[in-house]
Amino acid sequence: MLRVSRSASELPVIMVTAMSETKDIVEALALGANDYITKPVDMAAALARIDTQLRRKRAEEELADSRERLALVLRDDGRRDRRGKRPSCGDYFPYSAAGGND
Repeated sequence: MLRVSRSASELPVIMVTAMSETKDIVEALALGANDYITKPVDMAAALARIDTQLRRKRAEEELADSRERLALVLRDDGRRDRRGKRPSCGDYFPYSAAGGND
């Protein structure tokens, strides 16, 4: 019931269990777990998996923030450049992956 109130990006869940059969892993992931670690726990691997989930969460939060900023910039508020055209995304985000910064 955890995923009813929190999405996978809001609250990453890593299952830690002694059940190591494929069907158990697949079921846990299908129920909403972000990752699955079997016992005995390899601490180095567990820490790497935790770090991966935290980086993913931060990246998704940054993407959501960028989308909100873009929506504000691109809404039709009457802004035009000297040629009478609306500014493009690249005008406001010069370091975007699409445009690069060459």
